[in-house]
Amino acid sequence: MSILHAVSDLDRNIQVCSQQNLWADWFVKAEPAINAQWADIIWPIIHGADFTTTVEIGPGGGRNSERLKEVASLLFLVDLNDYALATCRERFKAFKGRCDIRYVKTDGVSLPGISDASVTFVYSWDSMVHCDKTVIEKYMEEFARVMKPGAKGFIHHTDYGARDVVQDIDSAPHFRSNMSKGEFARQAAKYGLLVTRQDLLDWADEPSLDCISQFQKPAR
Repeated sequence: MSILHAVSDLDRNIQVCSQQNLWADWFVKAEPAINAQWADIIWPIIHGADFTTTVEIGPGGGRNSERLKEVASLLFLVDLNDYALATCRERFKAFKGRCDIRYVKTDGVSLPGISDASVTFVYSWDSMVHCDKTVIEKYMEEFARVMKPGAKGFIHHTDYGARDVVQDIDSAPHFRSNMSKGEFARQAAKYGLLVTRQDLLDWADEPSLDCISQFQKPAR
């Protein structure tokens, strides 16, 4: 998928990411790493958020959802991939905690069934790094719609788009897309969301490949 031709990128990105078994092996491989990632990176950033009604984009096999369900009252797991949603349903079928977990099949750019101004926290880790910037912009518009005034967001995306490269996502490092730190901030501002902090994220083989963006819907 070319990361230069925005006209076709959205449909192509959705097509690629909707492949049913594309991430199956990754769900298993990534599971052991989440304990350290959550303790060292994620929780120190998000621990003060209002998790009452949380939306997670791209839950995959549910490794982040496992932790979010312990702090949320209502948790929407939103995914394009039927396999991912089925995996999460199986994982949490015996869960008897206070959190109401709901599963949302998306078309890849929207949040169907989630009401306007109802969400207190938006979250995504290790999923939107693969989303073309045109896809993320569609989601940004939806975030602005569903977030309550004062609600916060935490999105892990790539900064690979900031590099002066010509490369297909299929051959980009770790299948990263054309998103960037600056583009994320531009999109947020376009839809009335305020980026409060952005931190570049180093991986062992790729320094500053990704970015964690925190943002907020301004209170009225």
